[in-house]
Amino acid sequence: MVRWLPTPERAAKFIKKLRKCPTLSTKKVQSQESFDQLQQQHRAMNSLIKFATETQAVEEEDDPGSPKLLSALIHSFAAHNCDPTPKAYDFILKTLSSSSRFLHIPAVLCHLEAVERFETPEFILVDLMKSLCKGGRFQEAINLFCSIPKFRCVPSVLSLNALLSSLCGTREGLEFVPDVLLKCGQMGIRIGDSSLRILIKALSTEGSVHRAINLLKYLISIEMTLDAGLSSVILSALCGKEDYSIDILGFLEEMEKLGFCPGLGDYTNVIKYLVKISKGNDALDVLNRMKTDGFKPTIACYTWVLHGLIEAKEYARAENVFDELLVFGLVPNIYIYNLHISGLCKQNRIEEAISMIGFMEELCCTPNETSYEIVFLALHQAGQLGRASELWKDMQSRGVNLNLNTHLTIPEGFVGEGSMKEAF
Repeated sequence: MVRWLPTPERAAKFIKKLRKCPTLSTKKVQSQESFDQLQQQHRAMNSLIKFATETQAVEEEDDPGSPKLLSALIHSFAAHNCDPTPKAYDFILKTLSSSSRFLHIPAVLCHLEAVERFETPEFILVDLMKSLCKGGRFQEAINLFCSIPKFRCVPSVLSLNALLSSLCGTREGLEFVPDVLLKCGQMGIRIGDSSLRILIKALSTEGSVHRAINLLKYLISIEMTLDAGLSSVILSALCGKEDYSIDILGFLEEMEKLGFCPGLGDYTNVIKYLVKISKGNDALDVLNRMKTDGFKPTIACYTWVLHGLIEAKEYARAENVFDELLVFGLVPNIYIYNLHISGLCKQNRIEEAISMIGFMEELCCTPNETSYEIVFLALHQAGQLGRASELWKDMQSRGVNLNLNTHLTIPEGFVGEGSMKEAF
């Protein structure tokens, strides 16, 4: 019988197969060690949470530099022979900030920076910055933002926007915004559109319109452009304020230097603001500029411009504007007609105003109480009580009901003239 002998190739293959066995065993050991480490970290975390819950983490008043929570973290993880995790630091920082024990936070951050080696998740520092700002510790929040790289973390737009949003939440925090912008430049962080949107909306909402203007000037100085949406937000906020000292046309010019092209809504907001500050002629100039830029003014634009011109006693210009909107094919609403009637009455052209009421009906625009009240007041002031009586009867025949003030005005005029019969 011949005994089978392995060839050298078979022997080498068999030896190689045997050598693989220790490698597989090592992987299993490493997997078991990782599992054990996770278990130890979990137990250490539970011990830390239990300590904080039972003792409420009362700090030593005479030793603020050594908070009990930090000591508990160190000892809990050391007792379980494992290193502290980012989750543990997040728990400690949130516990301290939620209980307003901000004096103990620097010690925790110092230990996190100097002792630990893991990359600190950005959300931990972002949450802490928000808590610091909420507690009114704005400078500490800014210092933390600037020191983010020390915690082996790269600051992103997430941390910048979180800080800006928190600072812009209060008037006190707004004072620190220029400092943050300056530090962003020093840190090489670019201020993007999302950050600018947070800034501008907050500044405008808080009524800090002058800060918004200063921000625009800053953007001009660094040759940065704004998108149309941001510019419209700024302009709308400025036009909506009761601060009548703003040079809105100058501000619009500054934005155009940044490449902003006003739209129909932007022009409308500017016209409204100019009328509110009794600058009807400037409002008319903006209306004409709209047409030059290729925009067809809406009926709302004409309403505001007419109101401003009549208030400014620019009656001739007001009539031209009224004729223009008719030429453009726009249908006047009741407010337009009432403004035109008011302008005629202020020029003592009362009969034309009464004729306008009849003209309104022909165009299927029914005069309302205000239409008649304007004319009645003009007749009363002009002493034309007979004409007022005729209009009163005509109005009653049409079934128009006036308010109490008008009911009292007409009899008062007749009584003043001694015509008791007409009054009653």
